[in-house]
Amino acid sequence: MLAHHIPLQVVRRYAQSHNISEDRAMVHFQELEKFLELSASNKGSFAPSKKLDKTWHAFLLWTREYEEFCLKNFGIFIHHVPADSPKTEVYLTTRAMAEQMFGALE
Repeated sequence: MLAHHIPLQVVRRYAQSHNISEDRAMVHFQELEKFLELSASNKGSFAPSKKLDKTWHAFLLWTREYEEFCLKNFGIFIHHVPADSPKTEVYLTTRAMAEQMFGALE
C-alpha cells in the first residue's frame, strides 16, 4: 500500500457528502492514490473508474491540498482531463496495469 498522506479534511468532506464512513472514504482515496501513482509513473492515457473519478473530483476542489499532494508525492501536478465519451478500453488497460503494480484492487 502507498504511504502518502491524504489531508483528513478532504476525506471528511468526501465522507459527509457521499454519506459514507470516514474509513470507507479513506479506502476510496487510497485507491485514488494508486491511480495517481500509475498515471505519474507511466506514459500514456489512463482512465479511472467512476468511483475514483468522483473521489478525484472531490480532491480537486481542494486545489492547494491537491497540488501539494501531487508535487510532494509524484513530483508533478497530475491534471484531470475529462473525456467526451466513456473510455472502456483505456479503463480496462488502466485497471490491468494497476493490478500488476499494486495487486488486487478495491
